[in-house]
Amino acid sequence: MTTSGLPTSRSGSIMGKPGPHDMLLGALGSCMTMTLLLHSCRKEWPLEKVEVSIEHDRVHAEDAESVKALGGLMEHFKIDLVLNSDLYDWQLDCLAEIWSRCPIRKTLAGAHVFDETVRAA
Repeated sequence: MTTSGLPTSRSGSIMGKPGPHDMLLGALGSCMTMTLLLHSCRKEWPLEKVEVSIEHDRVHAEDAESVKALGGLMEHFKIDLVLNSDLYDWQLDCLAEIWSRCPIRKTLAGAHVFDETVRAA
């Protein structure tokens, strides 16, 4: 079971526990890392380590090309992947395309519908 704390800022933690946005970025980063490592292992490529850094922010839709979002805001993820390996350029190009196939990234990139119910226990 994972617990989170109440964030002191939009992407902060309290008492050493990650806030909800931290957990979301952690899920995205670990999913992308696992996708790359599994693909490399299956191909028997020498990928030793993946380092990922993700920043998240909301920006106004007019700040990005051809985006129409409810309320004029869109989610912006800045992702920096570092692959520690002795791979050929063509293998790096392949992995650069593969990482975007991770299930969490697909979920975040897709359209969303929430079917919600609130009830007493």
